[in-house]
Amino acid sequence: MVVEVVSDDEASRVRDYEDTHHDYAAAGLPEYWIVDPGRRRVIAHVLGTAGYAVAGEDGPADVAPSGICPGFSVPVGPLFASASDSCG
Repeated sequence: MVVEVVSDDEASRVRDYEDTHHDYAAAGLPEYWIVDPGRRRVIAHVLGTAGYAVAGEDGPADVAPSGICPGFSVPVGPLFASASDSCG
């Protein structure tokens, strides 16, 4: 499993959303997540016979579950908390 954090600039967004998608599929990676701070979303992709399919899209109030690792999940909200929010 890979977690890809989307960068701010447009060229990096294209790379993070499109280019690495093909690289991961070619490598046979069964699952990867895109963490998009700008959209405050976690998008899970699971590899199938026709390529990747979106397995879920979760926001700050959600818990993102893995599609391939039973019992593994991540609360989404803390991923987008600023350092000042978590450090007081």
